[in-house]
Amino acid sequence: EPLKNINIQCLIENIEGKLCAIHVAHIPLNPNPLAFGAYMFSHIASFGGLESLKRCQYTNCKKFYLGRPHSKWCNNSCGSKYRVNKKRRNEKASLSKQFI
Repeated sequence: EPLKNINIQCLIENIEGKLCAIHVAHIPLNPNPLAFGAYMFSHIASFGGLESLKRCQYTNCKKFYLGRPHSKWCNNSCGSKYRVNKKRRNEKASLSKQFI
């Protein structure tokens, strides 16, 4: 049990629909990595640190990232691959229309 003897932070949803911490967990000196990661994730989420969390819109990419409001891809490479695939689909569709 990796979370044994650790007080857990409680998160509640406030009126605006955001998560808020109502109790900050007690983390012992030198906690195991799983307990520390869980604590830090809940702490960051409770204070709005993940509001800009997005998933890359390139279908073959499974990454999440923190980005600006209108960003679509986790990096330039995914954006380039997305545009190339879109162009190839459009070219293929236009070629098939020519032979109909």
